[in-house]
Amino acid sequence: MLTNAPDENFTDMNTGTAAAGSKYMKLASYIWRVAVNIIQFSVVLLVLNLHYSSPFEHLAVTTLIMIYFSAISFYSSYSMKNFENIALHMRHNARIMRKLEPKDEMNLRAAFQGIHKEAGEKDEEELKESEDKLNSARIKFRINSFFVYVVYLICLYNFLAALL
Repeated sequence: MLTNAPDENFTDMNTGTAAAGSKYMKLASYIWRVAVNIIQFSVVLLVLNLHYSSPFEHLAVTTLIMIYFSAISFYSSYSMKNFENIALHMRHNARIMRKLEPKDEMNLRAAFQGIHKEAGEKDEEELKESEDKLNSARIKFRINSFFVYVVYLICLYNFLAALL
């Protein structure tokens, strides 16, 4: 039987949300984020443990890795700050919209208020969904930040070891 209602395993390709399995999708995305970072980490360790013919080559490789991860951390920090600003503006706009709701239910305003309440409920739902996505992005940002920090420490150790 064909219906317009999504089933349990349906994922909207535009928003990335799942109907009932969003909890599992979030968990899978966190696991995927950790797996990608572990792969990057292992590649960095592999490259740093190669035997170079001179200390200069080792310094150059370590410096390039640090530059690469600096660019990654700058981009993710900048993106996270933008997400935080967008969420702040959305919360501020929601507060303003709540204050603008008509308080009295007089003649012509009663019909308008019914429409306004439906729109307000939809806006609240969208705001909650956006907050959930922002929380998910924060967790992914922290996962990436942890791995970048560990790679920085390893690169710094290798850099100082190559200098001495």
